[in-house]
Amino acid sequence: MPSQRKVSVAQGFQAEISENAGLSLKQSHDLMGKEAGGMGNVGYTRDDLKRYLRTRRERSLKYGEAGMLIDYNFFGDVVTFDTSYKTNKEYQPLGVFVGFNQHRQIVIFGAALMYDETIDSFKWIFGTFLEAMCGKRPSTILTDQDHAMAAALSVVMPETFHGLCTFHIRRNFMKHLGNHYKKNSDLPYMFGACTYEFEEVEQFNRVWEAMVKKHNLKNNEWLSGLYRIRDKWAKCMMKERWIAGMRSTQLSENLNAAIKNHLKLDHDLVQFFRHFNQVVDEKRHNELIAEYEMR
Repeated sequence: MPSQRKVSVAQGFQAEISENAGLSLKQSHDLMGKEAGGMGNVGYTRDDLKRYLRTRRERSLKYGEAGMLIDYNFFGDVVTFDTSYKTNKEYQPLGVFVGFNQHRQIVIFGAALMYDETIDSFKWIFGTFLEAMCGKRPSTILTDQDHAMAAALSVVMPETFHGLCTFHIRRNFMKHLGNHYKKNSDLPYMFGACTYEFEEVEQFNRVWEAMVKKHNLKNNEWLSGLYRIRDKWAKCMMKERWIAGMRSTQLSENLNAAIKNHLKLDHDLVQFFRHFNQVVDEKRHNELIAEYEMR
């Protein structure tokens, strides 16, 4: 009788594993019947299992995707996008949209494994992200100095301010200008001051010109190109922009470290996202703990 039928916790867990492994509802039910010594010993029907799994999906939607949309509504004004994590079987870049909440904890808004990092691919991922977020564009998005990414953003999110990650700028600085200074050189300090310290444009320009002249960098193409887009990274040029205290994609770097604890190189795509979801669940659980402690 219906009142006597029930999917136990252990059986439900096994059903979820079977579903994740790709077994059909019938195959999953038949497997449990064989393990129990016959269908009469299972304790529920196939329809009961179907209802259980449907309820689980609805619960997952409520606290998963729906929760993500709610988080984005509150905290999606400033978003970082990073593709530096590539530790998966196909060595494809994992693009992750990240922000932070009122506890300054990581909030994951979305993620996708990309086939490549071309303009068309970035157009697709940015467009799909906006579609998933009901068309709401962030006020600011921070990325690295990827030209294809910048080109795609100018088309898909023309009204969104595109800032550059200062962490990647500093790393590229060492790559392009590392041979221009010796031990005890003040070049990195002058560059760092222009990036993080100066509040006034006049002061920025004065020190920048002094740095270029002192270290003979007038003809350095990378530095000249960086100066032309100084409104995307220099502190004095971004005073009027709403960036919520974020200047880099360091949140994504922290997320990458957490992902490495769950993922292995031999995971296929299904396994990859199943384990990635564990990282998402862990971050959301931390948010619940912070909310409880605050109250």
